[in-house]
Amino acid sequence: MKTKSSSKMELYALVLDGKILTPTLFKEYWKNYGNNDLYGWKPPKKIYFTLGRAKAGKKWIPKELQDKVEIHRFTSSGKIE
Repeated sequence: MKTKSSSKMELYALVLDGKILTPTLFKEYWKNYGNNDLYGWKPPKKIYFTLGRAKAGKKWIPKELQDKVEIHRFTSSGKIE
């Protein structure tokens, strides 16, 4: 297992129109396409610990929305308490 020598943690999230993609947000956008059938769709996690997992999570989103979903990286700025 590889470990990073950096003390800063990186997290990844799927973002749709500037908001972190949640199942509720997804359902709102999916209804705009006239679809109520969510068969085969897996709700995304809110946070991923690796970029590879975030990319895999994006693949579960229907193709109609995949182009609109972005992967954002969040970096820890350090301990606050």
